Amino acid sequence: MASQFKAIALTGPRQSGKSTLARTTFPDKKYISLENPDIRQAALDDTRGFLNNLPAGAIIDEAQRVPELFSDDIRVHGISIDNDMSIPNSDGVDLYDSKNAVISDCVINSGDDAIALISSDNITVGNCVLHSRSSGIRIGYNVFNHHNSGNLLFDNIRIYDSNRGIGIFQRMDGDMTNMIFSNVIIQTRLHTGEWWGHGEPIHVSAIPGPGSKTVGKIGNIRFSHVVARAQTGIVLYGSADSRLKDITLEDIDLTIERGPLTDSYGGNIDLRPSNDLSLAIFRHDIPAVFAHGVDGLDIRHFRVHWGPNLPTWFQQEAAFPGCTGVRVEDWRNSQAR
Repeated sequence: MASQFKAIALTGPRQSGKSTLARTTFPDKKYISLENPDIRQAALDDTRGFLNNLPAGAIIDEAQRVPELFSDDIRVHGISIDNDMSIPNSDGVDLYDSKNAVISDCVINSGDDAIALISSDNITVGNCVLHSRSSGIRIGYNVFNHHNSGNLLFDNIRIYDSNRGIGIFQRMDGDMTNMIFSNVIIQTRLHTGEWWGHGEPIHVSAIPGPGSKTVGKIGNIRFSHVVARAQTGIVLYGSADSRLKDITLEDIDLTIERGPLTDSYGGNIDLRPSNDLSLAIFRHDIPAVFAHGVDGLDIRHFRVHWGPNLPTWFQQEAAFPGCTGVRVEDWRNSQAR
């Protein structure tokens, strides 16, 4: 394995012999422990210089203490992940505090989020097939720091049989800006159990999360050339603490249909996780687009297909309470409900 890969991660329980195994297997490699506070600070102060001083490689113990060592200039290409779909927190690919990363040509089946980006910048994701019991793509919900995220590009993505398609969540300080999602096929459905989400193909929300009194901003997000089949509509929710700004929905083809759990689980807006429990899940009519607290919403070339025998809470084509600067151009409906 060492002859095939530039880096090898050795994981396991504490005191299980990982360090001994590494030092025995690679006796010629320099040993560095980031448990030492001086060494750890040196790695934090100049991550690239720290690695450049190890041209022959090294054994880096307690590497999780400085994740920045492994979070710049990342390539994830052509991998397949097949996790147990019934287990929470079994994510596919998670990037925390990462930058300059490319994820491409991957197939991911995960019990939780398939791809999650938290406090990360300059990330490109393309040509991936995602299957998730939570969000196919999740941006945000950071519980570790208040760093910003932005400059995120997603193209040629298929998300299927997931509880949410694309989810963007701001729950703490730190801003999230400049994101493009294009050429995406989404199929979502309601799931039983405690999973967050109610089958939204697209969900963007900014509210204080558990333990938070303030929340950062979300803005300048474009969704284009999206074909979605779902059991509920698109949710865009800004709050008094953080209004959403400059959201574009362009060339969207959305089919809303009844599912086996529609009567028992449908008819709700799900904003979990939320510091305000009244916002976590609340009963509401379900339009094709529900936008609340958005400044600058541009909807162009939007097609809605309503399936047969939908419940009475599917009454509105769109709702924009508390929004400003809403422009709708070329909205088309198929036969209603």
